[in-house]
Amino acid sequence: MNKKLTIGEMARFLNISTHQIRYYEEKGVITPEKNAENGYRQYGLKEVYTLSHILLLRNFNISVPDIKRSFEDESGSSFFNLLMTSSDGLQRQIDELILLKQKTELIRTPAIRPDFSATKQPSVVFRRVTSLSISFNPVLVKRNRLLNLS
Repeated sequence: MNKKLTIGEMARFLNISTHQIRYYEEKGVITPEKNAENGYRQYGLKEVYTLSHILLLRNFNISVPDIKRSFEDESGSSFFNLLMTSSDGLQRQIDELILLKQKTELIRTPAIRPDFSATKQPSVVFRRVTSLSISFNPVLVKRNRLLNLS
């Protein structure tokens, strides 16, 4: 690819906004060449790969400053560490979502769902819902086991 792309062409090519590209330039993660005649940004193959790499890492919830540091690290170890940290964070999110789904399933299951209409006392309803929440909170479950509360 010998042809240089303008910022608009680059944005259309990668299906992102020109504002995103300018943001990454502002943060110093990508530095396009400037056309000497008109001052327009020009993007070559290197910038296409760099920006594609940035977008991939952003999909992994890696911050722009961390991406910039990983690009500056010649050894590549910071890139590997970023991926490991991102993977760990994603696994925590998955675990939290699974837990939330289990709570939701418990509440919506008719055999277990508290009958909120049967009582007019908000404190009773609150205790029922709270007991479901406590049973799914790993910290509280561990504490209750240590204190022989459950």
